[in-house]
Amino acid sequence: MKSSIIDAVEKLDTSKVNFLMENMPPYAWFFGGRWHSNVFLDANDMKQYCDELNLNVCYDLCHAQLYCNTTEKSLVNQLETIENKVDHFHISDADDVDGEGLQYGEGSMEFEKIIPILNRHKDKGFAIEVWKGHENGGKGFREFLQKITEAGLEVN
Repeated sequence: MKSSIIDAVEKLDTSKVNFLMENMPPYAWFFGGRWHSNVFLDANDMKQYCDELNLNVCYDLCHAQLYCNTTEKSLVNQLETIENKVDHFHISDADDVDGEGLQYGEGSMEFEKIIPILNRHKDKGFAIEVWKGHENGGKGFREFLQKITEAGLEVN
């Protein structure tokens, strides 16, 4: 599967776009069904992909936390492995193996360790991906942004 991804991406014309693959969780829900993923989960694999194709990635911290919860790896170590190959971050909290899109502080993410790493990359974009955060005029997104900035994330 890993070589298939590289082969497929090599066939794309990425000359006029910033093509960013995103890491996915090991157990994702798609249209009411569960998807079991076994590629593009580990930061070392993602870094190898970046190096081989001279591309960067979109790094979803929630998805990475779910992977780390499943494999008993450290999200901080995973993030430090891939941080220099990231052009865009997706942010929400996560818990267990499939609890994604949680509000700040409702999951197991160690934001006190993650925020300083993110602050090293203020030039990179990010999107808050709280489940149903768009409802009530974006109340969930605003709440997450307020909490994460109060915790120390430096937002431009």
